[in-house]
Amino acid sequence: MKIKAFLLLLPILIIGCSQKKLDDNNYFLRYDNSELDNNHKEELLDSLYYHFSAQSNDSVNRYALFKVASRYENLDLETKYFNTVDKIHEWALEKNDTLDIAKSLWYKGDFHDAKESYDSAFHYYSQSEKLYRSSKKDSLNWGRMLLYKAGVLYDTGIYTESEAEAVKALTVLSSVKHNWFIYRANLQMAINLKELKEYEDALKYYYAVFAQLNELKKEDISKDRLDNSYSTYYNNIGGLYDEMGEYDQGKHYYSKGLAFEGLKDNPKLHAMLLNNYAYNKMQSGDSRQVDSLLFLSLRIRDSINHEQGIIASKIRISEYYLGKK
Repeated sequence: MKIKAFLLLLPILIIGCSQKKLDDNNYFLRYDNSELDNNHKEELLDSLYYHFSAQSNDSVNRYALFKVASRYENLDLETKYFNTVDKIHEWALEKNDTLDIAKSLWYKGDFHDAKESYDSAFHYYSQSEKLYRSSKKDSLNWGRMLLYKAGVLYDTGIYTESEAEAVKALTVLSSVKHNWFIYRANLQMAINLKELKEYEDALKYYYAVFAQLNELKKEDISKDRLDNSYSTYYNNIGGLYDEMGEYDQGKHYYSKGLAFEGLKDNPKLHAMLLNNYAYNKMQSGDSRQVDSLLFLSLRIRDSINHEQGIIASKIRISEYYLGKK
């Protein structure tokens, strides 16, 4: 009953309230703390979208629409997310608001990155980064866009250019002393250097990653987010040791990564660790449980339709059968 009453009352309250009063009631906070199911959350977001998009084109309403877009994204409502961002972009262009234009381009980049449309993602991140750089008003998001560009280049196998963007990102982010993104930039450097076979330099950046994670423990970061970051670190450094032929070290780190309780809530990372751990065992001549680990990884990737992961799993499984002749 409470949920229905809240939903029925909301449009009336929105229509009847002034902008100031709407902000004071803080509907986004109530949305985030509600126990609504996803269908009702979508209805609520639709009401908020129609309200704010019917208001005057100012920074307050654009900011509110960014909040709506983020919550559409969390519900995997891709079309509504993109249409909301497109609306913000159109409004920001009308007002020549450089930072809102940059942010809307960044959100468009996220949309294409999630769909693994890397050319489009890189285009939007590049346009956004250019605006943040020229405005000189938001170094944090400038560094973030450099980092996102580095990530896309890495995903497409352009490691030297990815490294160059990561170096720029690390320089900018170090100047604003943002530990989370400094950690991300060090990690990006490490994985690039591994692909470029500069193993000793890669290890130096992994040591920096681990030190940064330990610093992040002191900050207000959720345990799940921190655990996932440690698991990612263990997965990646395990891969580095595998490539160096130090399989016992690799196995040690994969085991540490798989030990985190919340890993099953991150199926992409869970499947990757399982697949890499299985491959480590294959490489080291330890055939125990290899097939079960490989097929568990594939089942997880099938369940979330992660196409690149499915391909990676099938390659490893074919290598396993080849080894068995």
